Amino acid sequence: MLGNNYERGTTKMKNRIRLITIIILSVISLAVCFTQVKRDVVYLKTGGKAIGEIIKKVEGEPVILKLQSDETMTIEWESIKEFGEITIDTIAHPLKPFPEAEKILEPAHNAIYFEALGAGILYSINYERFITKDVTLRIGYSSWSVPFFGLESFIGVPVMVHDLIGSGNSKLDIGLGLEYVKIEYGNSFS
Repeated sequence: MLGNNYERGTTKMKNRIRLITIIILSVISLAVCFTQVKRDVVYLKTGGKAIGEIIKKVEGEPVILKLQSDETMTIEWESIKEFGEITIDTIAHPLKPFPEAEKILEPAHNAIYFEALGAGILYSINYERFITKDVTLRIGYSSWSVPFFGLESFIGVPVMVHDLIGSGNSKLDIGLGLEYVKIEYGNSFS
């Protein structure tokens, strides 16, 4: 008899723990659902983006975006690459639910890229940095050889400065640069 009471008490306790666990998990699930907010994202051709709520979006006209601070931002249609959405978790940002909505991120200031048939003759791997909005500094590296023609090694390090002249999406790119070159020849034809 004592064993049955103990088993019933243990079963009741397990059921209470299960019920409390289910209630706690339900509350957490609801809290997570209600703390995520969707916001519009305007991706710019310059690589930046603006986050907020689109108030006006008519093709060919400036887009008006409402920021978290209730300020509005006007973005020219020609500077927009595409539109998207983002889900912002307000649990992760409890004091300021939409930190990204306050600003437009600047365009990417650094670029690493591969260039064929350019400053490195056959190819070069380059790093480019925007010094100002319109001026970039670039440095690259190239190393190759063509032993069949007697060229044992070619090493090139191009360094260039570029200036983007003009306004809007069409700009003239003027560059000036130097290249350190080291060439070693072999005796392939002897």
